[in-house]
Formats: sequence, C-alpha cells, structure tokens
Amino acid sequence: MMPNSSLLVCDLHSHSGYSGGVGQMQLPELLPAMSRKGIDVFGTGDALHPKWFSLLQRHLEPSKPGLWTLPGFDISLVLQTEVVFTYPHPCGGRKSFHQVILFPSFETVAELMKHMEHWNVKNTVGRPFITCDSVEQLRERVENIANIHETIEQFPAHVMTPEGILGSKNPVDSLADVFGEVLLLIHAVETGLSADPEVLSLIPELDHFTLLSNSDCHSARPDRLGREYTELRVEQIGFEGIVQAIRQRKVERTVEMNPMEGKYYWTGHRGDKMKHDGHACCYDVDRAPKTCPICGKALTVGVAQRAYDLSKIQGGNRHPGEATHKHPPFVHAVPLVEVVALALGVKNPLSKRVLSIYHAILDAMGNEAELWRMSPGDVVETLKGVIDERVVEAIERIKTRRYKMEPGYDGVYGVLHW
Repeated sequence: MMPNSSLLVCDLHSHSGYSGGVGQMQLPELLPAMSRKGIDVFGTGDALHPKWFSLLQRHLEPSKPGLWTLPGFDISLVLQTEVVFTYPHPCGGRKSFHQVILFPSFETVAELMKHMEHWNVKNTVGRPFITCDSVEQLRERVENIANIHETIEQFPAHVMTPEGILGSKNPVDSLADVFGEVLLLIHAVETGLSADPEVLSLIPELDHFTLLSNSDCHSARPDRLGREYTELRVEQIGFEGIVQAIRQRKVERTVEMNPMEGKYYWTGHRGDKMKHDGHACCYDVDRAPKTCPICGKALTVGVAQRAYDLSKIQGGNRHPGEATHKHPPFVHAVPLVEVVALALGVKNPLSKRVLSIYHAILDAMGNEAELWRMSPGDVVETLKGVIDERVVEAIERIKTRRYKMEPGYDGVYGVLHW
C-alpha cells in the first residue's frame, strides 16, 4: 500500500431523467442514498444536457479538487456523461457504442458543448448521439474531447452488451478497429452488468485496460444506485487522483452484480418478441442455434457467447472458467433489497416491509458497501438478533455463493433463487 493513500468507493456512471430512463435522479435524495450505499464518489450523469447542467451549476459547490457536493453533505460528485458514438460499419449499416466521459470542471463540460454544436449534435437528450461520417472522423472527435483538458477521462461503457463497443450489434473484433491510433487515449473499459473481470479475461485485448464497474443507474433506488462500483486506491482525494488511479490501474477491487443477473448474459429472445406469444428461449455458450426456433430471426447474442467468440477471434482460445490472465480482485453482490425480499417471500423489493429491514441492516453495518467487504462470519455475527433469521441466512448464502441465478437474456434481468 502506498503511503498516505486513500481508498475511494466510486460509482462513476449514472443518468438523470433526461436520459429517458425509468426514474428521475433528484439531488436531494441522491446524496443520502449514496451515504447508505457507502459510495464516496458518484457520477452526476448527463452533464452535457443543458437543463441538468444548469441545475448542477446552481446547486453544487466544490468539495474536493475537481469534485462537487450539495451544501450540508460530505459526499462527492464527479461531472460525468454518457454519449453514443455512431459511424458507418465497414460491412454496412452503422456501428454505435456508448462512451462515458468524466470532466474536471464545468468549463470543460461547456467546451465540449461548443464542440458538439460545431458537430451539429442535437443536445436534447441526456445521452446525446455523436454521429460521425467515418471512423476517421470518430477518432478525430475522440481526440478533440481528450484535448479539451489533459485530465478528461473517457472509456467505453458496458463494453460487451449489444450496444457496447465489443457487443454483438454490428460487431467489431477489437477496440483497435474502432479507435486506431487514438486507442492510446483510452485507459479503461466498463465491465457492465452482464460481465465481470472473469468474463472479460477471456478477451486478450482487454488485458491491457483498467476494468471499471459502475451502476449505470437512472434513479436513487437501492437496487439500482451502487449495484456495481469500483474501489480505487488514490494518492490524492480529488478528480486528478481518481483519473491517475484509473490510468495507473490502481483498482483495489470491483463489486459486481453476478453477470447472470444482467439483462444480456445469455443468447436468446424474450417472450414479447413478434410471433413468440409469450414464449421465450435462451441458450448458454456455444449451444444457441443460428436462428430463433420460434420466430426464425437472429437471436440477440449474449455477453457470454460474445466474449467466448472474441477469445477465439483474437487468438486467445480462452474458455469460460479457464481464463488464466490475472484480473483485478472482484466480488459478486446481489442488491440487498432483492436478497431481503427473497428471504421473506415478498415480490416487491421496494415494499415498506423490505425497506424497513434493509435500513435496519444498514444501521447495524454502517452501509451496504461494508456488508460486501466483511467476511460472511462477521456479517452473521453483526446481524444475529437484529433482523429476521431468514434474512441473515439469505445474506450468508449470497456471501458464500450458495444460490442460483436464472440467467438474463435479450433485455430480461436474471432471477435470483435458492
């Protein structure tokens, strides 16, 4: 451990209601929720959207260098957005992928707004589309963003989902195929909910990048905010310290949802597709047919299959569960309200009964991040006699990985059960 270093729990990718998500991210409810989850630094989301940008400017004040907070809170925010790059795919159609950008100041956000105006980008949604005429133009714009300030950090979001840069939708075979010479400006990739460091270790190219995990949430719900995060070892607490830790691969560990709970782990079609009449189909690695047996159309290729295919394409020949590359430490977590709901047999993880027990657990533990940091035995000892024994047993089962997960596929979340 470096002298005088600090550990920061960071969730660096979120959204406001301007991204068209299912919820609204309100600042007064956001920071208390972060405190309960144990998050030290949280991404604002949608910093480029004029209305959200204005709201952030009016209400935030500096906390640490390059970080912000609401008056009265000891929780920090980093100015952050997600954009969608799109360019002509060499095989026809267009390739689109999502990219997270972190900013050191409001001035640098405003500078990118000016670039976007020059690029004729319609900055009317929280996740703006940067449409490029060629891959060369895309690379030029990635470089333009980097040149706004030396500490601006940008990285591909949920790298393996269909809309990710290495995902199955209009696929490319490597990051280098997209970024070319400006790949030197990319230091990290985001694992996404349907992947973890073990899944990504199948892909040789990703051996050279920092793996970050973030919630990509649209609300302060306890099963959304902080459902994934990254623990960074920083030399100085502030924006530059965070960026330096990302670039120097100083990840202490990531906390990941089990990728099978993510919406795109297996290959398949959900039941509401045309001609499916409610009947779904999904397949594990290397078992999927070429077309859907129900509707005859191409299946949505899942992250597990895509990672395995890329391993072969890139010459790694790494197999699921057998990848040998050393990935950063990580732990699988399940949103705590889901665990409580399952233990009690309650369908709604946000019911008053579930939330009452959830907050009792956090009162005993300090915050949710501490629960995933402690050993199973210490968690049981801390919670014994505090909450329902069924919930204590359920948490222990999650901590010791004695549970089952019906894998997610084609936009359907996986389902936890015993």
